[in-house]
Amino acid sequence: MRKTIVLMLVLGLVFFAAGDVAADVIEIEYWHAMSGMTEDMIEEQVEAFNELHDNIHVNVEYQGSYRDVLDATQAAYRGGNPPHVIQSFEISTRQLIDMDIFVPLQDTLEGVDWDVFLDPVTNYYNVDDRLYSMPYNSSNPILYINQDIYEEAGLDPDSPPETFDEMIEHSEQIVESGAADYGWVMPLHSWFFEQWMANMGQDFANHENGRTERPDSVHLESQAAQDIFEWWDYNYQNDLYVNPGVEAWQESRSIFASESAGIAIDSTAAIAPKLASAEEQGFSVKTGYMPIHDDYERHGTTIGGGSLWVIDGHTAEELEAAGELVMFLSGAEQQAEWHKETGYFPVHEDAIDILEDEGWYDENPNHKTALDQLLDTQSVSSTQGALIGPFPEIRTQITDAMQYVWGEEKTVEEALMDAKADSEGILSNYQRIIVD
Repeated sequence: MRKTIVLMLVLGLVFFAAGDVAADVIEIEYWHAMSGMTEDMIEEQVEAFNELHDNIHVNVEYQGSYRDVLDATQAAYRGGNPPHVIQSFEISTRQLIDMDIFVPLQDTLEGVDWDVFLDPVTNYYNVDDRLYSMPYNSSNPILYINQDIYEEAGLDPDSPPETFDEMIEHSEQIVESGAADYGWVMPLHSWFFEQWMANMGQDFANHENGRTERPDSVHLESQAAQDIFEWWDYNYQNDLYVNPGVEAWQESRSIFASESAGIAIDSTAAIAPKLASAEEQGFSVKTGYMPIHDDYERHGTTIGGGSLWVIDGHTAEELEAAGELVMFLSGAEQQAEWHKETGYFPVHEDAIDILEDEGWYDENPNHKTALDQLLDTQSVSSTQGALIGPFPEIRTQITDAMQYVWGEEKTVEEALMDAKADSEGILSNYQRIIVD
């Protein structure tokens, strides 16, 4: 009996000690929007962070799309149980700042050399001379060429199309030669329309893309917008372009992987799965800059992807631990590995140095296309990107407008002007409800 009591006391002390240790570990919740290979990479990097920190444990959770992360974060905050760190897409920047629940990281993180981040990236996230979030996964759209289809069609894969007219010429030759059913494929997504507007030097919204003051108008009446829609519609109506669906990323990639189209326009973040599927199917891929309209000067692209945000309202210890996490994930070594595995270009200049010293780009030139395209970008308001609170809703207006044109329910001008009116109504409501 005495031995049993002693054993129970010893076990009680062990459990009590274990409870003390557990209580000393700071638990951090990190929500993200990455799936597939990128989700695996996030989990690997978080695991590496956990191994380096005995007193911090990060629980990482996939929440779905970027829109899903945003919705889940708002719901969790209202419920009093928000995560500590979220990954959110670039177009949510204005809305997240307006929510007033996030820590402005440039003001609170110590020991960060913000000057080592690429200027085109920080230019996007710089709002009122402050960086509220940590640059993390950045991308831009690039061209993917199926070399085998190009050669079968009598085209030179080392000379990808650089203009809209060349896209039509190459697509016609691909289809007419029978090398593929379609010339090119791309998800029906406003992001590409926005990229063309930026590249052609046209601001998406007024007030210098919402950078000097809040925008109340979008430039869908512009000649650039009409030129993009008319060219895109011509490709669709003549079966040169195949529409996989609204924001249908995976469907678009499957079409390219099955060699039903010789060209794809997609995010640089797709390079790893595209190269892997091409190898599996037995064809080769080359990358190139995103083509633009022949009548416009090339200005460059604006960034896509996402950044990391820290939610306020947690304990000081938790906020410090969350800051440690976002600094780790954006660090040079992590960014270099992230780029290799995903295709998102590194946002950190030291990461680029690591990759160049290793000879990575010499061996993997396709991975350098997006970075070169970014570094060739002019620093103007169109390429800085638009700051719009209800950006996701306005994106829906763009894709709806394109479908009205394809369905021959509206002319290009009618569709764009209706989308402009609806978008400006959305902006007005946002200003009234959220800001005023």
